[in-house]
This record gives sequence, C-alpha cells and structure tokens, in this order.
Amino acid sequence: MAQYQRDTERKKVLDETATWANSAAVNTIVLTSAVTPPAEGRGSRLHLFVRNPSTVTALNVQPQGRFADGATDRWVNLGTAQVATINTTNPSGQLFTLADGVVGTGFRLSITNATVLGVADGFSARVIAYTG
Repeated sequence: MAQYQRDTERKKVLDETATWANSAAVNTIVLTSAVTPPAEGRGSRLHLFVRNPSTVTALNVQPQGRFADGATDRWVNLGTAQVATINTTNPSGQLFTLADGVVGTGFRLSITNATVLGVADGFSARVIAYTG
C-alpha cells in the first residue's frame, strides 16, 4: 500500500516527442519545452523516461536546470545519461532518476543523437518526466 500511495503522488510534468530529421548530423540538439514543476514537486526526485525507437543511434540526454541571472535565464547541465538504441535488452526505453530533483526555477532536456543519421533514419523519441 505504501508504494501505491507514493506512486499516486508523482506528477507528470512533461510528455513530448523529440524529432530528428533524415540525414541529421551527429550531435543535433533537440530541446524539450521548459517546464516549471509545481511547487510541491520542486526539490523532489525527477524521473525521466526516454523511449528511443532508433536502431541506428543512441541518444545523449542532459537535464538542464534554469537559473535567473539578472533578467536573463541561464541553463546549466544537471548530469548526462545515454539511452541505447532499441534492441532486445532495451525494448521499451530507459528510466533515469535525478535524486536531487529540479534545481533552479525549472528544467528542460537537451537531447542529441550520437551517430549521423542516414537518408531514411529520421525518428521521434518519446520523453516523459515526473516529479515526486
């Protein structure tokens, strides 16, 4: 029962797709929307689910925290994770947890492809984040 209660307290704060075009160069950056988690979710763990359907390239995922620098928003990397290509050991995606949660006033994900894509290798990855 305790596990069920904890799961129901998690809040989905991001659910998007990140898309790479056919023939995308290596390290093509795709940014998710900037998200400001609800007040009760700040400082709590951030759970990131990334489903990479590509059979060609792994994805490098960098969660970034937003900080105010005067009137300018600045983004700092909070870590890096790699999502493998889809295969028998990674059939549905990978889950990452930032134990320290969202640092700053919000977050976004910076995602890059690790390999040059061929003329028919474009794809969209699903990205979901929960706080709690």
